[in-house]
Amino acid sequence: MAYIPGTDARNILMGTAEADTIYAYGGIDSIAAGAGNDYINAGDDKDYVDAGTGNDYVLGGAGNDVAYGASGNDKLFGNDGEDTLNGNAGDDFINGENGNDYLSGGSGNDEVFGQAGDDQLLGEDGSDLLDGGAGNDSMDGGIGEDVYIVDSLGDTVIEWISEGSDVVKSYLQSYTLATNVENLNLVIGSNALNGTGNSLNNLISGNEFDNILSGLEGTDSIHGHQGNDRINGGLDNDVLFGDSGKDTLIGDQGDDDIYGGSGDDHLDGSSGKDSLHGALGKDTLIGDQGDDFLAGGVDRDTLTGGTGKDTFHFYASREGLDTITDFKVIDDVIGIEKIGFRGGLTLGTLKAEQFRIGSSAKDSSDRFIYNKSTGTLYFDSDGIGRSAQIQFAKLSPGLSLTNQNLYVLESK
Repeated sequence: MAYIPGTDARNILMGTAEADTIYAYGGIDSIAAGAGNDYINAGDDKDYVDAGTGNDYVLGGAGNDVAYGASGNDKLFGNDGEDTLNGNAGDDFINGENGNDYLSGGSGNDEVFGQAGDDQLLGEDGSDLLDGGAGNDSMDGGIGEDVYIVDSLGDTVIEWISEGSDVVKSYLQSYTLATNVENLNLVIGSNALNGTGNSLNNLISGNEFDNILSGLEGTDSIHGHQGNDRINGGLDNDVLFGDSGKDTLIGDQGDDDIYGGSGDDHLDGSSGKDSLHGALGKDTLIGDQGDDFLAGGVDRDTLTGGTGKDTFHFYASREGLDTITDFKVIDDVIGIEKIGFRGGLTLGTLKAEQFRIGSSAKDSSDRFIYNKSTGTLYFDSDGIGRSAQIQFAKLSPGLSLTNQNLYVLESK
């Protein structure tokens, strides 16, 4: 271990194989720290630092400095000036601070921060964190699963094909994923409102505000989280989650799975064979085109199948009175979960003796009663027994409904 001081003149300072402390002070200095876990203060002016092996700490100071780590887990700080910092091997922490800096993590899982100025950040190999900070920054994570912090309109994210699954954490009001970047998170507590994917299979997450989220192409998974969100899956087969809030979810093209979550949500499958799940709240579900699956969930929901052969699914008899606006006897089916209804139901098409047209059960076998005058559909767990019938669905009156329109399923 050695203490190696410089002067305010031009210095050439050499470290040892031990853990050295090197102070260069002023002047244009050249420092080779050697092995060991070194502390290096390059001081002011334009300095060159080779930190060598070991876990080193390098402080640049004023001036346009050049500093290199080696095989250790190094911490490099540029301070003032337009600095070039390269971590090389190891899991490095690199901070350009002030000035327009060139920062490279090298191999390893690095954290690279530009801070002030228009910086160029390279993650290279490894799973890196890149944060340009203030200014118009260019960030290229390289190979590995990288995280980009985007907090300035001038920030540019660069990724190439097959370099790993990467994520952008956006602080901006609106952000569209760059080419070859898979995932987007709108940062909680920031001004971020809107997020748009790209042609890849994206994972997009909103925050606590009222977000507008769009998947565009690819098989996307989109979460609104808190707030009253508007989510559009775009092309291909997407999975959309409204989570909490009063959300609008549109599958658009493809066979989509759509989950409203809590709140009074609006779900629209658009084209394709879609599955719509309202969950909690007074939801509106529209299958639109295709053979769709609609399950309102808890509370009073409004279900519209649209064109195609649709299934209107009920988990239990007491989950709320749902209105089916366009039930088509020829094409559509009412799905009944066996465990949620009980009453001696068997899997498959409802038995003929368990269905009746009328206002109430007439014998002990009757379980489902359709009032043709009002359109009301009841469930009675014991027919003419002591248990009262439960109204669980409202259809159009005058339908030629039969037992063939009801199908008993295992839990879905």
